[in-house]
Amino acid sequence: MNSCIKHLQKLEVAAHSAKSPSMPVAYIIATNYSDKTANGLTKCIIEWLRYNNCQGERISNTGRIVSSHVIYSNWQNLPNRTNPKALEEHLVQPVLDLNRQHK
Repeated sequence: MNSCIKHLQKLEVAAHSAKSPSMPVAYIIATNYSDKTANGLTKCIIEWLRYNNCQGERISNTGRIVSSHVIYSNWQNLPNRTNPKALEEHLVQPVLDLNRQHK
């Protein structure tokens, strides 16, 4: 077993014994961590952070490419920024037109 995983198990046992001091350390069963898969490695990292008073989480970066939006680089050049109807016509209408073209 990897020495890092053994260290993580020792951190886990120490955290459990600090949380429940009346429970004998011999009765605390450590989790079988594995770093052989991406999910296992992620779990090891997140648990290590948690036992060291840090916060970590797994995030997903899966998405889809959307090519039907209009990007304005300068907000000042938009016509009549105070009129919501003018902004809607200027921003939403080109996107709707592009969506119709793709169908």
